[in-house]
Formats: sequence, structure tokens, C-alpha cells
Amino acid sequence: MTSNSDEFSLTKPKFDLSTYSGRLQHFLRMTNPLACLNSTADIRAAEEAINQYRDNGTMSGSTDDMWRFQNVVNQAVHPATNSIVPTPFRMSGIPVFNIPIIYLQLITPSANVFGTLAMHVVNQSYNMACNYFNRSGVGVPIQAMGTAYALAVTSACSIAYGMGKLVEKVPKLRRFSIWIPIVATAMASSSNLALTRLDEIRSGSELVDSDGNNYGKSVIAGKRGVFQTAATRCLMIPCAVLLLPDMMMKALKKRALMPKSMPMATLVQCGIIFVCMAGALPATLAVFPQTIEYNVAMLEPQFQHLTHKTTGKPILKLYSQKGL
Repeated sequence: MTSNSDEFSLTKPKFDLSTYSGRLQHFLRMTNPLACLNSTADIRAAEEAINQYRDNGTMSGSTDDMWRFQNVVNQAVHPATNSIVPTPFRMSGIPVFNIPIIYLQLITPSANVFGTLAMHVVNQSYNMACNYFNRSGVGVPIQAMGTAYALAVTSACSIAYGMGKLVEKVPKLRRFSIWIPIVATAMASSSNLALTRLDEIRSGSELVDSDGNNYGKSVIAGKRGVFQTAATRCLMIPCAVLLLPDMMMKALKKRALMPKSMPMATLVQCGIIFVCMAGALPATLAVFPQTIEYNVAMLEPQFQHLTHKTTGKPILKLYSQKGL
């Protein structure tokens, strides 16, 4: 289902997505902050070039140009609605627009209950907007989105408030105060994701063969896809973008390398956050394949004795999409 060829194709990715290095190269391009500079005109021009190739096979430039056009479209255009995703909520915008949120989370003392709660509201609001603009389908029920948002904000604020009060009562725990936003963010994001994708957990994800033939939904595949997404987005990313900058800032202060002027110190801190975010996002998204492969023996009984719809041969493997 992947290709190592550099020959341009609308159906096969440029990199081998069955390997970590291939997925990392793919997501490094998808999350490249420079893509935020692409204007609406640039995006629509790239889209027109892709459509021209799809309709009559004519390339608007070299193979490298076509891969670049495809990447511009993938970075900015929603595949189901064909609408351009607003810049702050694209994967390429996340490393940039998360900087002030992460910075304020890091500098807000755990004892500042109001400030901590306010930052979790802002963070979960941004996460919900990202979920909405990068949804898998055309429409999302407003009630489901509202419930997921309310649950995420409530859980994040409750965890942060409870842990903040615990740190107040037990001063020795202040050395672990950085874990308060990490735990609160991870648990809130997990509940947000689980509720947003509840249908996949209950009803399952679609399974297809290597030719794209659909064989129905598997609850096992649905749960695995949501779990892997939660592991990367809700656990690995918060740890990387909150814990690593904090450790690096403390190391600079310990060695007296942090600038003494407030503006320069803030600039250095924001730079550290950006580097950690820009590196952690593609590295964690690439941990699991976007397409999950299953031996049919791992799935429900109805998938274990299927034959190919065209060849009639026994099907040994099926595939599902994990989502982001």
C-alpha cells in the first residue's frame, strides 16, 4: 500500500509509510511552519495543477513540482469539504500558534489557580478548534462537539485545580509542579479525543483490503486506532512540548546562560518551545503508521474467512485508517 518510487502519483505517497523514517519525512513536510506562508492563491493554484493532472494527465511542471503542489494541497485543504483550513489550525500552524499557549502554561505557577485554569480553557479551546477543522468527515454534530469541549475543559481544570491545591498543602511537591499541566492536558485531551471519536469505539472503523475493497466495520480496529492516536497526541506530545522546554530552560538558568533582560529571556524561551514543538510533533505523529495492518486472525470472526471480491483468494490481511 506504499511506494518507494519518486514518480509522482495521486494514489501512492512519496515516502514509504510502512517505516518510521518514511513517516517522519512525510510529517516533517506536513508540519513545516513555512507552509503557513502559502497564500490562498498559492493553495488554489497548486490544487488546480493537481486537478489538471487528475483530469488529463498533464503535468504543470516537473515531477518535483507536482510533489510540491500535492504537499501544498495536503497541508491546507480539507480532503472531504475541499475548504481551506484556517492557518492556525493546520498541522503546519500548530508549532507556531502553540508557542504563546505553551509559554504561558510553563511560566504560570501552579499556585496561581486562576491563571492555571484560564490557560487550560485556552488550550482546550484551541485543541477543539484543531479537531473541528481537521475532522475526518464533512459534518460534525454540534452537540457532540460541545459535549467533548465541555468535558475536556472540565477535566483539565478539575485535575489542575486538585493538583495545584495538593502542591499548596505539600510544599515538597513543588519540584514536580511541571507535571500538573502535563497530566491535566494529557487526561483532558484523551477524554476529548475519546468522546469526539466515540462512534469508532462503539461501532468500529472501516476495514479494506489492499485494493481498497470495503468489508465493513471492526470494533477492534476502531479501538486500536483511537488508542494509538491518544498515545501520540495526548501523551507523547504534551510530555515533549511541556517537559523538554522546562528542562532546557532550567539547564540554561543553572549555567547562567539565560539572558537577564526580560525581552531576550522571553525570546529564548519561545525559541526553545518552537524547536521542541516543531521536532516533537512530526516525531510523535510518525510513531504509528497512518494505515494499520491487521492479520485477519486478530479481528472479529466475520473477518477471518473472507475471500477477495475479485480474485476469490482468501484474505489474510485487512487495513484501517488510524486518523490523526
